[in-house]
Order: sequence, then C-alpha cells, then structure tokens
Amino acid sequence: MKETLKRATKYLKAHINLLVINIILSLLSALAVAAPAWIFQNVIDDVLIKKDEKMLYLICIGIIILYLFKGVVFYFRSLTSEKISSGIVFKIREEVHEHLQKLSLRFYSEIENGELLARFSNDIEKFKSVLLSIFSMILKILTIMVLLFRLFKLNWKLTLISLIFIPLLAKIVRTFTKKLYKTGNRMQEEIAKITSYLQESISGVRVIKAFAKEDQEKDKFNKINRRNYEAAVKNRKVSARVTPIIDLFNAISIILILIFGGKIVLKGDLTVGEFMSFLIALGLMSDPIRTLGTFYNRIITNLSAIERVFNLMDEKPEITEKKNAVELKNIRGEVKTNGLNFAYNEENVLENINVEANLGEVVALVGKSGSGKTTLVNLIPRFYDIKDGEIFIDEYNI
Repeated sequence: MKETLKRATKYLKAHINLLVINIILSLLSALAVAAPAWIFQNVIDDVLIKKDEKMLYLICIGIIILYLFKGVVFYFRSLTSEKISSGIVFKIREEVHEHLQKLSLRFYSEIENGELLARFSNDIEKFKSVLLSIFSMILKILTIMVLLFRLFKLNWKLTLISLIFIPLLAKIVRTFTKKLYKTGNRMQEEIAKITSYLQESISGVRVIKAFAKEDQEKDKFNKINRRNYEAAVKNRKVSARVTPIIDLFNAISIILILIFGGKIVLKGDLTVGEFMSFLIALGLMSDPIRTLGTFYNRIITNLSAIERVFNLMDEKPEITEKKNAVELKNIRGEVKTNGLNFAYNEENVLENINVEANLGEVVALVGKSGSGKTTLVNLIPRFYDIKDGEIFIDEYNI
C-alpha cells in the first residue's frame, strides 16, 4: 500500500511548480477559513461589550473582503488541482496505452477484454480521485494547523484538553484503514468483472439470441451484480463507522471545553470574546478533522485500483527485440520451419513441425479443430515465441 502511494506521488515531480502554487493557495484558503475565529473575538469584546460602532462597520467591510478573497483563492486552487490531477491521468493513460502496444499476444489471450477496459478507464480515473483527495487533505491539514495556532495562543491548557482523544482516534483510524484497503480491493475487482461480462455479452449478443440463452445470461449477470452489491455494502459498512466515532469524540471534547473553559472565564483568565473565539476555532476544526477521515477513506479505497494499474504497467512483454536485430528488407516470402515446438502454459500444442513454403507456393494446413493450424500461422509473424526449433523468413531466422 505504501509502495503504491509512493510510486503514484512520483508523477507529481513533473508538476512541481503548480504543486507549490497549490500549497500556497491552500495555506491562504486555510487562513481565510480560520479568520472567523479572530473576527468574532472583536465582535464580542469590542462591538457588543465596549459598544464600538465604528468597529462594527470595519468588521462588516472586512467580512466582505474576506469572502471575496476566499472565492478568488478557491477558484485558482481548484484550477491548479484539476490541472495537476488531469495532467497526471493524461500521462498515465499515455504510458499504459504505449505499454499495451508492447505486450505479447499471449497476454491478451489470458485476460478478458472487459477487465482490461476496466483497468484502462475506471481504474486510471480513480488515480484522479486519489490525487484530488490528497490536495483536499493538504488543505484540511493546513486549516487544522492554523486553528491549532489560534487555540494554543488563546489558552494552551484548554487546547491540550481538547486534543486529549487524538492518539486514540489515530489508533482507531489506523485499524479501519487495513479493513478499508481489503474491502476496497474486492470492490474494484467486482466492478472489473461486471465491465468484463458486459463487454463479452454485448459483443456476443447474436450468439446468445441464436441459442435462446437470454435467461441463462440474466442469471449469470445477476450473480456477478449481487457480488458487486455485497462488496460495495461491506466497504461502506467499514467506512461509515469512522465519521460517527470522530463526531462522538468531538462532542465529548466540546463538553469538556465548556466545563473547564467556563471556569477559566469566570476566573477572569479569558474574556468572553476570547472564549467564544476558542469555541469557534474548535468548531471550525471539527469539519476538517471529520472530512480528513473521509478523504483518507477514499484514498485507501481507491489505492487498490491504482495498484491494478501499476500491475498492468509491470507486465513484461514476452516477445522482445534484440538490440542488434536485423531489419527485414525486400522480403521474397519464403517460409520454413525446422523442428518447431510450441506450448501454451507448459502444455505442448505443436511438436516437431517441419513446413516449407517457397515463393509462389500455396500450402494448405489440414487438421481437426484445435489441432494448432491457427497457432502455427500466428507463430510466423512472431505473435508468440516458440519453445524450441527454428522459423525462417527467407534466410533469416526470426
């Protein structure tokens, strides 16, 4: 899981300038989100308690400027996030497509078309979802840091009380992470199976209708669809537990803050405005903490899809050209095989085949279905590598 995420983040290097801009914009956005924690202290202490009408108008103007600034920052931050994520997805699609062209025919015979399409479309798109979630997590983390700075500045003791459950929450989230990765992986596999089945059944619809197999195909699809449904529900059961647990601990923290914070205000160590500022900052921090868990769940769930993409990119082509390979020019078209042997998955299909077809000759291959006629023809353009023996095009051993 860590290796998959590490490998995925390497694609960010090509967009480092935009990434730096995105982080700066995220910091500005975090400051804008946290600003009400400062503003409402002045509203209570200066406007409501000290009756400063001039300050009231200044604060109102400041709020308008703040939200205009927040909107501009949001626009450019969203734009840079989209450019980076879409740029990386574009690059990965390009690399995967190029790699698919290099893979041998054996690979395509061993994987279902639907599964391959699912990896190329659905799984690569999950890459974008993960990247956008990472950018959102950066924003949430920066927002939490800014709000923590405000909380510690107001009263460090009260802040420590509010953070008392953080280690326990971290342990709970870590436990759910492992479960989410497993359920997310199964969910991606079931989605791929549905895509594969639909592709195969639609392309073979004439055969299905010709043999009146509609009911049989319906039952087959329903079983696959049921497994996908069960996998999705199981994944949601795991992820849905995280947010309520975080909310529960947030509620307990607020109760503790009200008890201890109220006593501090009564002693005169905090003004009413400062205490309200503390509560507002704490309230503003609860949403980033909760959504941080949501984005983290999304990343873990989709990591299995990214791993499937990388597994596809790691497939080694069976047929490789030598560096000093001879380029065939002015081919006459004479074909000859000497002692040719070929096997599918260690099972011999062709044994000691000797064929010679001279220029202008027509050679007929006769045999029952499955005897290897098509296989022999596929070996001439080197769709597969032979087990042993020789194949000559003119005088060249391919």
